[in-house]
Amino acid sequence: MFSHLHRVLGALGVAVFLGTGVYMLSNFPQLYQGNEAIRYQFRANHAYILLGSLANLLVGLHLGPSPRHWRGRLQALGSLLIALAPPVFIAAFFIEPPRASPERLITTGGMALLLTGASLHAMARLTPGPNRPRREHRLLQEGSAVDQENVGRRNPS
Repeated sequence: MFSHLHRVLGALGVAVFLGTGVYMLSNFPQLYQGNEAIRYQFRANHAYILLGSLANLLVGLHLGPSPRHWRGRLQALGSLLIALAPPVFIAAFFIEPPRASPERLITTGGMALLLTGASLHAMARLTPGPNRPRREHRLLQEGSAVDQENVGRRNPS
């Protein structure tokens, strides 16, 4: 369910990114009226829209099955937060630059959503569970199984 949502949000976000690019192209320089701070904020928020959209596309393309129990809830919460980031960046694109304020609370909120969501996804996937041993332990188990298979064999040389 979440992987499809992420792919759709990612594709829509890339389309909005292209649209905001056309918006800036057709409305600059009168849009920022010679104030370079406004111009840079438009460009930065334009890039943040792409960041949030690509993050959704990547999560949608690589999202594995939800782990069980609390790890599944972490992953679901992370997906929700990542999904909310592009709309927040889109709102920031239209609201924050005209103010030319260094305090960009909407953009900061979008980045916090993206960072927290990605961190929750990482914790859900990296935390070993009862059916998911640590990588090193799994490699040792696999290696010992291979060694046990070769114990009864002799080299014909």
